[in-house]
Order: sequence, then C-alpha cells, then structure tokens
Amino acid sequence: MRSIGTYLALTSITALAACGSSGSSSSGSGSGGDDVEVAQASTGYAVAGETDPAGVAFTKSSVPLIGAFGEFSEAIDAGLSAPTEDSDISVDDIRLAPQAITIAVSDDLESIVLTVDGVDYTATLSDEVGLFDGFDSAYTFEDGDAGIYLNTSTISDSAEMVFITAATDEQILTGFDTFGFDTDPTVIDAVTGTATYDGQITLYTVSSFEDGLGTQIDGDALSGDITLTADFDGNAISGDAVFTEEVFDTDTSDFVTVSDNLTFEAAAIDGNGFSGTVSDDGEFFGDGVTLQDVTYNGNFYGAEGETVGGNLSGTIGNSEMSAPLQGAFGANASSGDE
Repeated sequence: MRSIGTYLALTSITALAACGSSGSSSSGSGSGGDDVEVAQASTGYAVAGETDPAGVAFTKSSVPLIGAFGEFSEAIDAGLSAPTEDSDISVDDIRLAPQAITIAVSDDLESIVLTVDGVDYTATLSDEVGLFDGFDSAYTFEDGDAGIYLNTSTISDSAEMVFITAATDEQILTGFDTFGFDTDPTVIDAVTGTATYDGQITLYTVSSFEDGLGTQIDGDALSGDITLTADFDGNAISGDAVFTEEVFDTDTSDFVTVSDNLTFEAAAIDGNGFSGTVSDDGEFFGDGVTLQDVTYNGNFYGAEGETVGGNLSGTIGNSEMSAPLQGAFGANASSGDE
C-alpha cells in the first residue's frame, strides 16, 4: 500500500488553524473502538492483490486523538507538552477527544481529503519530512489560519499507521491510528489454529509532567516492539509490547539503556476486530508512573488477516496527576499453525 499520510511538527504550526470547534466538546477517556461490521475502505473489505489506495477513502468512526483546548498561541508557547505558570493551557485543558476521521486519497496520490467530524480539508503532497522514524510522504493543508497535516508509516500492503494533527485557534488535535483494507469478517470466522504477529507500537502523551514520564514520552512519541498471538479456535487475541530507551542517569552522568513492557490482556475477536485492556507491571519507566484505564482496539487487515493494527487510549499518571495517553500499533503474521 503506497503511503497516504502527512504530518505536522508541533513546533512549526504557529498561526495555523483548522477543523472547526467540534472537537472541543469531546471529552472523557473514551475508547477508540470502531464498527467492525463496516469496511474501513470505501471499496469494501480487503481483496487479494487489490491494495492500491488511489481513489479510495478510509474511514474510522472513533479515533482517540489528544486535544489541547484553549487560546492557540498559548498552546504553542507551552510546546503542547509542558504548560508553564504563564500559560493558559493547563493539564485540565488537555484530554482525549475521539474524532470521526476519513482519509480520501486522490486517483493520482497527489492529494487527499481529510474529514474531521464532518469538516473536509484538501491536503496536497509536500516535501515535509515526518518527525518520527519510518514516517514519510507528507500531505499538508494551510491557508493562513488553517492547518491539517498527516504522515504515515507502512505496516504492510494493506495497512498504514497514520499520525494526524489538526489545529484551530482554540484547539489542537493530534495522535496516531491505523487505517487500511480490513479483512472480511467471514474470512476471520473461518480461520483456525493460532497466528503470531510481530511489529511496531507507538505511544503518545501530552501533559505537564516535568520529570519521570516527561523525560520519556511527554509531548513526543515512544516506539517499541509488539507481539500479538491470535487464537482463532479460542476466539481471542493477546500479547506484549517492549520499549527500550536511552536515558540520562544523573548518578553516573551518562546515558543508560532502560526497558519496560506492557501487557495486552486477552480480548475476544469480534468479526474482524477486537478490544481489550492494556496493563503494566505496576510501573512504567519508573517514578511511580502507571497506566490508568488503558484499552486497545484493533482490526485484522489484508485478504487473509495477515496483518493486525489499531489504537490504544486511556490515561497515564502518578500519585500527583494523570494525562491522556494514546497510540497505535501494527504487526504482520510471522508464524501460525492454521
């Protein structure tokens, strides 16, 4: 599947706006669940050999973006990551804001129409470079007081991980999800045995943490490796994600390698999708930071369900505060005994 994405670097969106005010009314830690009975692609469920996105629209009814709500310039001044005493943007102004998203790709792949909660924006292919490793082919929309940017990372021929940012003078919406040609539910229903999927996961959060969580992923993305195992006979999927980071150790005045993991608890396979909970081992990268009510939602992609992908969302925090957490994952079948 050729790249269909774009990306907006948070530090370069001064004086941009887009996407209306509908997102500011969304709230809560809502799940990123989607309708598994409706194909994401306008052409229908995945068909072998037909994975060209040209002329295809991809829709998800609930993408759990993180929203920062307030006066736009203050959000930029605050870096959308660490609100200061002089900023009007506080942790209370930053929350999960699920959005209905459609990405419609032109026949020549030179432009897309991004629809955010019913509002359309036409973005064109540009020379923008993605901030995150593996993300490329940016499409941008800008008219002086409006901006929409996307960027994608290819998971397989049938699916891509997408980073979306949409900004207005009253809000910034940003986050990751997976879009593509999802598998016909009748195909998944007929699969037997087990299959193991290996791939990538990316987490993203925005808060006012000044250390601990803030030094790891605050206002940025943390990537790791994910392995999911689908038990089609037992109608369930589960797995683990491992994150490894280089951090500065103040005791030794040197960088050290640290790692941590998350558990994707067993979730029932429903049609071509699944939804479950994500847990840690009591702490996530130290400093008393833990996951709080985090769920994952995914789909099988490809004609035979050879790819899985989706999003996760919830909150993360310590004893003093919490912040919205979201992310996306994508993995391909590496083994199985079907």
